[in-house]
Amino acid sequence: MIMIGSNLTKAQSSTGFEQYFYADREGLKGVIPVIYYQTENSWYFESHFNYERLHAFSVYIGKTFSENREFSYSFTPMIGGVAGSLKGGVAGLNSAMNYKKLFFSSQSQYVFSFESKNVDFLYSWMELGYQVIGNVLVGLSIQHTLINPANVKFETGLFIRYSIKKWSFPLYCFNATKEERYLILGIAKEFSFSRNKARTILLTE
Repeated sequence: MIMIGSNLTKAQSSTGFEQYFYADREGLKGVIPVIYYQTENSWYFESHFNYERLHAFSVYIGKTFSENREFSYSFTPMIGGVAGSLKGGVAGLNSAMNYKKLFFSSQSQYVFSFESKNVDFLYSWMELGYQVIGNVLVGLSIQHTLINPANVKFETGLFIRYSIKKWSFPLYCFNATKEERYLILGIAKEFSFSRNKARTILLTE
């Protein structure tokens, strides 16, 4: 005997925004807004302004592969384009890993210009953090920009992040012992959406 039934499961998508403010001793230097959306099937969309270059706008599309266990990870390869003050294409990878109180994340982009190869560059941002108490995470952050072998920029910084519910408030300090030190203050919020999804079940006897 074959019995056909159905079961309701939860399918979830998410969206969110991030807002970053760059400031040095002279005051506010830049504002970078980021928005993203991930479908229930793990398709991922992301958009930046002032990120690849001042007055440049970028859009990415990709697919997230993830596992959520004691050791959790996610990898999102992406491709996209840049318009405005920089016109070109971009390929990127977002990744994150968690194990107990340890956290690692990275964002990498290779940007190639349609107008001049002299402005192509590879950029990466990495964070390694530890949850010290409650919702407070502290750690090390690294930025790396490679335009060509003779033009490499490498910066290290410290950060602290406080999270409550779906809100997150990170604060970074780069080049803390140098004259070129600067701060980055961030505000981020994520929204999740669930809907019931019917799943067919076949029972045989």
